[in-house]
Amino acid sequence: MPNWKHTVDCSEFWHDDNVPISEKGKKLATLLRIKVFKHHPDDWQLEEIIESFECITGMVGEFTEAEEFNGWLAELYDWADLDHRLWIKTRK
Repeated sequence: MPNWKHTVDCSEFWHDDNVPISEKGKKLATLLRIKVFKHHPDDWQLEEIIESFECITGMVGEFTEAEEFNGWLAELYDWADLDHRLWIKTRK
């Protein structure tokens, strides 16, 4: 079983279809700032990921909000797997 260093609990909004994707991005960014960024304040890659979640608009090229969100989520998962031991909790 993995030993998680950080947990970001998104279960309250992750599967709620009434929460717009852009709002989910903002909520995730807030949780990342509160729970994770304080431990990695000089990590430019994490900062870029957080800022990108804060600004999801679906206005990046031909990408929809969902595609933009999923792209940054993939970046976050990659960052989390690089010895940062971050778990994104999406289920209660």
